[in-house]
Amino acid sequence: MAELEAEIKHARRSGVTTLLVVHGFGASGVGGAIKAAVATELPGLARQYGFKAYGHADKDRIPREQNVDPRRLNAGSTLLVFREAKPDKESKQDFRPNFRNLRSKVKVVRGSDRRHS
Repeated sequence: MAELEAEIKHARRSGVTTLLVVHGFGASGVGGAIKAAVATELPGLARQYGFKAYGHADKDRIPREQNVDPRRLNAGSTLLVFREAKPDKESKQDFRPNFRNLRSKVKVVRGSDRRHS
């Protein structure tokens, strides 16, 4: 799972739009321990790194703009499609203080207004 997260981080930082995770199907024919562990971890990783996961049953829902051949997706793999990184909203805004609100919080003390004890 540590390797999976490291690859997802690397793909996200590199600007990759899709990542194919090959986890295998398992010798039993119903899915193995690695596939089960990946399925358990992917929802949390998807929230953290901003991607949607598409399994074999979801291959008809893969966005067409990704130019991914759905035939490459099988029961032993999962396709991760990353959302486009959007710049932080605050970084685009200019800092313009509201001086009307600021005046009510600032107390001006003048030399003649001070009382000496």
